[in-house]
Amino acid sequence: MCQEKFHNASKKERELLTKIIPLLMKNRSYDYTLTPIEGFDKYDGILMYNGKMILLEVKIREKHYDQLYLEKIKYDDLMKIKKEGKYDAIYYINETPQGIYMARIDDKQFNHIQYVMCPVATMDKSKGKVRKAVYELDVEKDFKKIGIKKPI
Repeated sequence: MCQEKFHNASKKERELLTKIIPLLMKNRSYDYTLTPIEGFDKYDGILMYNGKMILLEVKIREKHYDQLYLEKIKYDDLMKIKKEGKYDAIYYINETPQGIYMARIDDKQFNHIQYVMCPVATMDKSKGKVRKAVYELDVEKDFKKIGIKKPI
């Protein structure tokens, strides 16, 4: 059951990227690749345009929060990949019931780590919760809302 939930969540994240990338790129020439649904990559996709390569990380949330968390370990993994010099930027995209939000995270200074109780495994709530180090991003201040209509 847990593996099926992971598969479905990964599929939804990649479907979201497939919808929003053309919207973001409008009249530009671009290409993109998505990581495999069953893979263990640290990100969900790569957008390429004008000689730039952008890492994309997506989270789909069932509930809207004014403060969205980014796990420190996820941020550190993404920044390590960027430091290898191949990528120009990293974007963190969150879908909530109130909309789709995008933030560039590689150019932000995260100075305040918080420790919050989060599920040990997002797809398996039976494993309980543990304190995780997170950065908090404010939906209004840190994200840009992407104008896309969600299916009914």
